[in-house]
Parts: sequence; C-alpha cells; structure tokens
Amino acid sequence: SREWPAAVEANLMATNYDVARTLDLVGQGIKGQLQQSIVDLVDPPLAPSTVARKGHSKPLIDTSVMINSVDYDVEET
Repeated sequence: SREWPAAVEANLMATNYDVARTLDLVGQGIKGQLQQSIVDLVDPPLAPSTVARKGHSKPLIDTSVMINSVDYDVEET
C-alpha cells in the first residue's frame, strides 16, 4: 500500500528509531488492513447456490481459516 512507507516513518519517530518495534507495529497494521480487505470484499458476487449453502454472501469468508491465517513475522538478518 502507498500508506506503508509513511507508517514506517511515523513509527520510527514515535519509537525513537527502534527498528524492531517499528516493524512490529507496521506489521500489525498491515495484518489488520489485509484482514479488513477480506471482510470488505463483495465482488465478484457468489452464485445463489453458494449463498444458500454458506448462509451469507461474503466471498472469502466461510470457515474463517483465511482471515485467521493472516499474520506477519519480523526477522533479523
């Protein structure tokens, strides 16, 4: 996202240039954004038979495995 470089910059300043903490905070933010994009997705619409089976019309939400699998990891190299 175009917002991520600015988030890194803002968090670096907010954490007194603690790189590990900054990357952790930005990772948390990106994780939240990705999960929200899964929740917000409505296109392409599901087939009526799929909506009937699932009980809702959310394309990427069925068992919640996908949304709960979104994560991040900060590694030192």
